[in-house]
Amino acid sequence: MKTRKRFQSMLQLSLFAFAFLIASVTKVNAADLTTPTGIWQDGATETAIRIAYTGAQSYTNYDIQISKDGGKTWQDVQATLGQNSTNENTAIVNNLEAGNVYYVRVRAHLQNTESVSEYTTPYKVVTEPAAMTSVPTQTGAAKATTGTVTYGSSKGAAGYEIDYISYSDLLTGGSWKFAGETTATSYTIKGLKKDNYYIATVVPYAIANADNPDTTKRWYAYGEYALAKNGTSVKTLPAAIKGLENLEWKPESKTLSVVWKQGAVADGYELIFYNNKGKKVKTADVAAGSTSYCYYDFGKAGKSTSVKVKARAYVKVAGKKYYSAYTKPIYCVSQPKIKQISSGTGYLKLEWKKVTGATGYDIYIGKSNKKSAFKKVKSVGKNTTSFTTSSFKGSKISRSGSYYFYIVAKKKAGGKTYKSVPSVVTYIS
Repeated sequence: MKTRKRFQSMLQLSLFAFAFLIASVTKVNAADLTTPTGIWQDGATETAIRIAYTGAQSYTNYDIQISKDGGKTWQDVQATLGQNSTNENTAIVNNLEAGNVYYVRVRAHLQNTESVSEYTTPYKVVTEPAAMTSVPTQTGAAKATTGTVTYGSSKGAAGYEIDYISYSDLLTGGSWKFAGETTATSYTIKGLKKDNYYIATVVPYAIANADNPDTTKRWYAYGEYALAKNGTSVKTLPAAIKGLENLEWKPESKTLSVVWKQGAVADGYELIFYNNKGKKVKTADVAAGSTSYCYYDFGKAGKSTSVKVKARAYVKVAGKKYYSAYTKPIYCVSQPKIKQISSGTGYLKLEWKKVTGATGYDIYIGKSNKKSAFKKVKSVGKNTTSFTTSSFKGSKISRSGSYYFYIVAKKKAGGKTYKSVPSVVTYIS
């Protein structure tokens, strides 16, 4: 009997020891579990956040809690656990709202037990800011080297980053440039170039761990870029028009046509016409894309005379026009109108109508209407309105010959000589 009792006692002792051993493997005190460290945010969308942290033992799970009220109340969430590229533990929390601030905390949880560590200190995380309420548009005056854009707010945004690129750089594969950051819903971009179109984008951002005075410990969640309407949000002042000149002026039909070179950013052009006495007689607005203007029916101004013209380009910002400098004035001189042609044996006589404001005339004669066939045969003063010749190119005028001719009126002003355009060639045989 003693031997059996002894065996039973030894069996009980063995069973107790085995149970203790099992308990020692499957139960660990909370104090023995390492609380995760180094928690930080490393990803976000409008509806999810991802945190990273240094975990505890490899056989440990993790519990994630989130707070929507600044840490007053907490709720357990089902997070997608994993690892990032630096082998840190990660947790993705979904079903959140754009532009919101949350607090998260993590604790270690020993597998298949109730043993847990302490929770980490709550960490402030953010989702991406919500979509902006309006895209950037240019506001304020167009200027030579700056442009101001205004845009709608974004829920959850701590600030806005502004970037820009010139339209020409965009077409040639150039790079976007960083303009700056602001907490306001408008920004003035500096360092632009005159006579340019620019595209501006604005992206809202939120800041995780924003309360940390160490800015290197913060993390930025950027929202969607907002592009400017029609791709062009900033226009600088246009350059002065180049190449303004008289194309033709036909006094018979009272039409004067002027042309110029296309501006880089112009939304339109303004032309001002003055009569020979300096009185403004016409202001014309020409839409962008056109580089010519025909002034019809001058009335009295359409008679043989000279007209002063100046022009400038403009851009429109918020419906208001902003102008370049004016061109230097040019003078358009009408082609003299032939009054009478007289011919006889060995001579040819031309008479024309005086052009008001003209300072002289050049007479051209040719044996055909080809440009190369004409030769200037005489220059006369402003008071001369007729010309008689008995020879051309060393030969006498033949009564049976054919001759072409035109007269060019000239006007000297501002150290420059302006001439009428020979749009009408007169023929006699």
